[in-house]
Amino acid sequence: MDISDFIGRQNDLESFIDCNFDKVQYDGFEKPVYFYKVDFINKTPCLKFCTMSIQQCWVKKIDTSYTFFIIIKSTADVQKKISARYGRWDVSGFITTQGTPVGGSHFIWRREHVNISVESYINIFRIPKYEMCELVIFGNMKPNQLMDRPEE
Repeated sequence: MDISDFIGRQNDLESFIDCNFDKVQYDGFEKPVYFYKVDFINKTPCLKFCTMSIQQCWVKKIDTSYTFFIIIKSTADVQKKISARYGRWDVSGFITTQGTPVGGSHFIWRREHVNISVESYINIFRIPKYEMCELVIFGNMKPNQLMDRPEE
């Protein structure tokens, strides 16, 4: 099943999450996607995003707003496959120091009902299947809804 097929179909998306994800709660520094709080983790091993196999996926959901945090193995095709479905990215960037690349690239697509961001995944827990992966952040939440910070 490809997650990108369910976007824009709210009722189908709800049942897709119910069928393919388990409720999860992380405390403190255990969070798998640093800085972000997640509510669900995939229980279905064969999920895809834009035809790419997913290593792991978490979801944050608030009412009808959602964001998927997807880990995909790094290949040259990640941007191509997302662009094949959503068109050319709107923003791209690379991290350099004195002209020398020091980090991965960052790509952003902004569409009417969804935003997509691709960046290098920082594998702080050194989980072997997450090495050499990209983090795809995909959903309709606003940035302030994504961050895990205390309510004021």
